[in-house]
Amino acid sequence: MKPINFIFLGILFFSFSASTLADAPPSIQGKIVEVRGYAMHGLTLRARNNFSGAEYETISDDKGSFTLSGLEPGRYTLVSECEGLDRILGSAVVEA
Repeated sequence: MKPINFIFLGILFFSFSASTLADAPPSIQGKIVEVRGYAMHGLTLRARNNFSGAEYETISDDKGSFTLSGLEPGRYTLVSECEGLDRILGSAVVEA
């Protein structure tokens, strides 16, 4: 599958890719950094399957990286938020 990469401009940069490997369940992974390039750790990231409503959640690590794994195939709406910061929205398609 061709990775999907997005970057949202604003207070934070948010990039991710949705990928699948033959031996691993589908996942969305990426990194959240602020405009100067500093990693944003401790941000909650939620992915909601637009069809089934299934929700997955993770928190970015000390390098701003995150992984949402074990996802079912489908279209997802992504939301990252932290108290005091604007919400960051994105979308991704996860294929089987």
